[in-house]
Amino acid sequence: MLVQLSAQEIMLAANAGVVRRVRAISANAQRTHGQPDNNRWEQDIEGCCAEMAVCKAFGIYWTGAERIRANDAGSFDVRYTPHPNGCLILHDEDPDRRFVLVIGKYGVYRLAGWIDAVEGKVERFWGDKGHNRPAYWIPQDELHPMDTLDR
Repeated sequence: MLVQLSAQEIMLAANAGVVRRVRAISANAQRTHGQPDNNRWEQDIEGCCAEMAVCKAFGIYWTGAERIRANDAGSFDVRYTPHPNGCLILHDEDPDRRFVLVIGKYGVYRLAGWIDAVEGKVERFWGDKGHNRPAYWIPQDELHPMDTLDR
């Protein structure tokens, strides 16, 4: 499922991403789960755009909520990667909710699939994929198709 954000939607999401990053800097927040520090601005901005893309696809109002453990997009959580063959990454402390993998950048995103966290947190997905980031790495071909996601 392909979603293209308008210039106004990109601006709104980018502003929310900047606010998230500045608040993290102000709070001296540490990196989580071994995430690289060299692209935090991009990750926050593109992550917000990915959340907005999911909401746009489902006809949900995107709040841009930045509360820890808040749902990213309606009743779903969103995981973003710019890598076309990227995996949906889960961690032990992730809540038992549905996660959607979003791939793309600069306003054009592909909703690659979804999975319930309990389905993804299984031993066969555990590893670090050579990134020194132990987590559950769920490949795209193991995700449920987007048209099967009950909204």
